Amino acid sequence: LLLFVAAVFSMAAASPMKYPKDWPDQFVINFRSNITTEGEGANPLAGIMYYNWTQQLQRVDHAPGAVECLEFYNTQGGCVLIFSTKGMYRILKDPIPEGSPQCCLDMDSIHASPPDWAMKSNPTYNGVVKDPYSELRSFKWTFDNLNAPSLSRRRLQDKEPHMYYQTWEKKQPLVFTFPGKDGIQDYHFDVDYS
Repeated sequence: LLLFVAAVFSMAAASPMKYPKDWPDQFVINFRSNITTEGEGANPLAGIMYYNWTQQLQRVDHAPGAVECLEFYNTQGGCVLIFSTKGMYRILKDPIPEGSPQCCLDMDSIHASPPDWAMKSNPTYNGVVKDPYSELRSFKWTFDNLNAPSLSRRRLQDKEPHMYYQTWEKKQPLVFTFPGKDGIQDYHFDVDYS
């Protein structure tokens, strides 16, 4: 009987995560974007995300050339997105496009994500996979119900789902994919830095 109970607990401990682990209340993490799945033309761009749920703030700094800066704000310079209780603010870095203010409240309906955002979004669990970019063993989930803006306001909404990966060992955020096949807007988190 003791062996049976030990085996059940062992199987439960080894079973995959059905839901993503909550984010910590505060962290800072580097990420790379503009990474193609085929590897050709890949020009990784640095970014950094600051997260503080105790103040309900999230800040994402994008490097010059990032899709968010080019497609949404028509700037070759970098841009900063700040998510607060009042909405999402954007700050443009030089060179600022003519006629555009450097800072403004851009979308009042988008706020910082709570630590349990991934679980609340009711994702489909895809199992343990090897992330093709980092080659780390990771848990993977697909979100069929996230209503995020398309890659460009000038294009139709992409039909592909968002995906989220967490490292298998430490259960840290690893990748968040925005709709699209080419990886130019995805966040590939640097799990060695936090």
